[in-house]
Amino acid sequence: MKNNSIELFIPHFIGEFPIERIAELAGCEAVGCVFVMCAGDVPSALPAKVRVLPLCSLSSSATFAQVAAAATADYALFFSKGLPDVRLSAIEAFCEAMPADASMAYADYYKIVEGERVPAPTIDYQTGSLRNDFDFGSVLLFRTAALKGYLAEELEECAYAGLYQLRLALSRVGSLFHYKEF
Repeated sequence: MKNNSIELFIPHFIGEFPIERIAELAGCEAVGCVFVMCAGDVPSALPAKVRVLPLCSLSSSATFAQVAAAATADYALFFSKGLPDVRLSAIEAFCEAMPADASMAYADYYKIVEGERVPAPTIDYQTGSLRNDFDFGSVLLFRTAALKGYLAEELEECAYAGLYQLRLALSRVGSLFHYKEF
């Protein structure tokens, strides 16, 4: 994995700001920048390579347009449900496993149920699938070039179906890859 080839987009709306964890992720050579997506206050002193991306929703098309506009590395890793416990080596393996023809990738994941960590495998995406509630898990990997193409499209603003709209747009320019690792 070459240096600065991944940018992380991490939401922060509730709870204590995970400054130590974000600093750890930002410290990796493969990570170009960590964008903290939030509507409120963050600590005034952020680590190097950490930027704030102000937004109010994770579900609007405007959010994904902002991510696409901000992204400059080869890959943009979007955390849709907060900051999961993920190792940087797993992130790098995820990027390296993404096929050249893929515009987006998603992976199996773990979730906490009644205090226990349990596997939550995802299913394979079917070409032409129109489900708007498809479970992609909590971490989505985008090829930045495909995101930039999404930005260039003339699309209707969606307040709640931004990911659905993005997924459909990306499926027209590349495959959606299911990385079958947790």
